[in-house]
Amino acid sequence: MTKSTIILMEDDEDLRELYRILLEAADYSVILKNDSSNIVKFIDTHRPALVITDMVMPDSEGMEGIFQILQDKKNTPVIAISGYPDYLRLAEPFVSACLLKPLIGSTLVDTVNRVLCKT
Repeated sequence: MTKSTIILMEDDEDLRELYRILLEAADYSVILKNDSSNIVKFIDTHRPALVITDMVMPDSEGMEGIFQILQDKKNTPVIAISGYPDYLRLAEPFVSACLLKPLIGSTLVDTVNRVLCKT
């Protein structure tokens, strides 16, 4: 069985690595990105089952990436993560799920499984 690929956009290197470890332990293939720049091209190249994006990043905000995905009519589901509830409220109408940081590892994996219908 082929592993589902996830693009993970997170600017915090430690969190990016932690989330990668958790998702790979749950048998997902994870491609890391530190911002949402060129996300549509990245999706076309890697064909992920899911995109997970932090909402607040220094170079390219998560909301920019979400709008790029929607504008290009990609059907790739997106999970938004942030330590700021207001950002998640903005993203909520456009994404498959929102998660408030700090995250419990099982919450991340359970949400990914639910969005990808693997529960």
